[in-house]
Amino acid sequence: MKEQQRFPAAGFFIRLEQERSKNGWDTKDLCRAAGVDASVYLSLADSTLPPTVEVVRRLSAAAGLSEFEGYVLTGYIPALPGYSSGVREAIAVSTFYTEAERAVLLQVIDMMDAAYYSGSSEYTTEGPA
Repeated sequence: MKEQQRFPAAGFFIRLEQERSKNGWDTKDLCRAAGVDASVYLSLADSTLPPTVEVVRRLSAAAGLSEFEGYVLTGYIPALPGYSSGVREAIAVSTFYTEAERAVLLQVIDMMDAAYYSGSSEYTTEGPA
């Protein structure tokens, strides 16, 4: 079975689509507010290259997301323990993961959050202590 390809900005695209829909905007509205061409925006869903930092900054601002969340969802900044809501939401709705992959990813986020909030030293940025 062929492995499904993961696209770097797919989670960011999903999150932007949620905000766009919530605000009642169409794609042109969001792109106009961000000053980004619609073709650049639509390529986020399946491009094998991440968007530029400037595109992430503009789209995040236009959609009302923090730049930090945009950078995490595009992989420019690794997801941090304690900052999982946007990542969790993107994983939960993404069609890029199987149910088994989704369950494992969400379990890992739960474990990282639990360690982070408990003050445990078992989790470090280098991995388990």
